[in-house]
Amino acid sequence: METKKLHESQETVLPFNDYDDGSYGEFTVNVEVNNEFIGRILQMGNGLEIVSPKEVRDIFRERVVNMAKLYE
Repeated sequence: METKKLHESQETVLPFNDYDDGSYGEFTVNVEVNNEFIGRILQMGNGLEIVSPKEVRDIFRERVVNMAKLYE
């Protein structure tokens, strides 16, 4: 994510590294939540998690749940 940024507003909060609770990194972006943004995040696969804000996290939860229902 650092070499191929998601958006020009992307800033690193925690560089990717091994921490006591796992291997991860954290970054922020200031974007409008629209279908393009949602698609860009979803194409990253299950290795990327939205942690905040809760409203955006809920949008992704709903999308993923609805997608999973298609394969039941």
